[in-house]
Amino acid sequence: MKGFTLFTKLFLTHTTIALVSVVSLSALFYVLFREALIQRTLDQLSSINILKKNHIDEYFANTRKTLEFQFGQIRKTTRGPILTKEVLEEVNLDYDFESIIVLDSRYQTLVSTSTDSLNTVFPCIQQKPVSEFQSMDVASCSASSSASIIYVLPVQIDGTSTGIVFIKENFEKIQSFLMETTGMGNTGESYLVGPDFKMRSKSRFNPKSSTIQVDSLAVNALVDSGEGGVIQDYRGVKVL
Repeated sequence: MKGFTLFTKLFLTHTTIALVSVVSLSALFYVLFREALIQRTLDQLSSINILKKNHIDEYFANTRKTLEFQFGQIRKTTRGPILTKEVLEEVNLDYDFESIIVLDSRYQTLVSTSTDSLNTVFPCIQQKPVSEFQSMDVASCSASSSASIIYVLPVQIDGTSTGIVFIKENFEKIQSFLMETTGMGNTGESYLVGPDFKMRSKSRFNPKSSTIQVDSLAVNALVDSGEGGVIQDYRGVKVL
């Protein structure tokens, strides 16, 4: 009986020592590798966002080249009235824009592919002279904070007068880049934020809302330093 008791004591002692050692080593490894794992994950997420940003930048650059070439060719090859509704509708269809509107120098509509007058965004646009191609985020000029991107470029209306072409981008094309979640898991998302700290793109977790305020630590950290970490997002959820 005494031998059994001694064996039990030795077994319990060695088991306790083993458990304490395992727990201690696990805690030590967790402390040592936690920051490294977080940084590795942050680097991966940052790489994904950089790729998306580059993709979007490339899309805007290619769109500018395409539009400048397209409207330059229209001016060179068309006789008589240059920018007819049929011509604009063809361009609109080919490049999947929302609408194209041509104005004269006094901002009076000459030709349009839709009933969207864009009157609400003219005050923002008129702050800058239209002497070359421009792309603008005009969401702050409209009632909704959802993304509204306008391309503006000067164009020859006929042989003697010039005008301005307004092209409203189909933002779903940009949204498709952002909604790609490869490498981001089930809860990762990328989104665009305007200078008014309102989300321009759709939230993965609340896609129907168009007025999400994202004056979050994530956005401010990016504006200030570009560094990430473990913080709370616009939903109040702890994230990387």
